[in-house]
Amino acid sequence: MLDRDGSVLFTEERKPRPVMPLKRGYAELNHRPNEDQTSRISQLLALAFDQLGFRWLELRVSDASDE
Repeated sequence: MLDRDGSVLFTEERKPRPVMPLKRGYAELNHRPNEDQTSRISQLLALAFDQLGFRWLELRVSDASDE
């Protein structure tokens, strides 16, 4: 805040913003040859980033015969 003559009366100390940890996730989908994989992956990404607030996601799509 300034005085009438322009001198500083006091300054407000700003509190540092809390550091938010990055939300990380891992997901695994089985590849299904008879289904459209892009819609499943799109739904998973929307859930992870938009609704759960993830900032990083590791996604693995595996062949169904790997099980």
